[in-house]
Amino acid sequence: MTRHAAGIMEPIAQADVRLQAREFAFATLLVSLRRFRWLLGFWAAIGVGTLLLAMPPRTETSPTEMSVVTVLATLFAFIGAIAVSALLRFRSLPASQTEYKWSFYPGHIDAVSSVATARLDWSLFVEVREIGQSFLFFPQRDMCHIIPKRSFARPSEIKAIRAVCRDRLGPKAHVGRDKAG
Repeated sequence: MTRHAAGIMEPIAQADVRLQAREFAFATLLVSLRRFRWLLGFWAAIGVGTLLLAMPPRTETSPTEMSVVTVLATLFAFIGAIAVSALLRFRSLPASQTEYKWSFYPGHIDAVSSVATARLDWSLFVEVREIGQSFLFFPQRDMCHIIPKRSFARPSEIKAIRAVCRDRLGPKAHVGRDKAG
């Protein structure tokens, strides 16, 4: 971070976000699966139980292989429905919600879009998670802001984001480790 001659601080990193459908869908799927993990766990247990009961030695009351397929198909249909719903929701979003800029400072984040400006204190976030090609900033457990890594101009900015997240959020920052040298 540097200061201009006028004393204005420059951000340690800036993200010019133009969110894509796949990024939105993946983050929505992740948040939804976190929200419904108890249901998925229950359904997976039913699937495993059905599979074990369908294996030899079989009795007259054993479930068939088709029962296992039905349980698994229902689970995958649930996950697929979430993904399709997210893609449809993304298509209905106005550009003001898919294009925004975040400027990261050691003490806060400035978020700017065509309809709003906000200063976000780091303490606002209950978690920051780095997944694949994005950072997810969670102000609540079931809601996140998506910052794709491609939104940063330089790889050094991604390293700076990881460092400031770890510094400001401690154990709530689930971000990658930078490679030495």
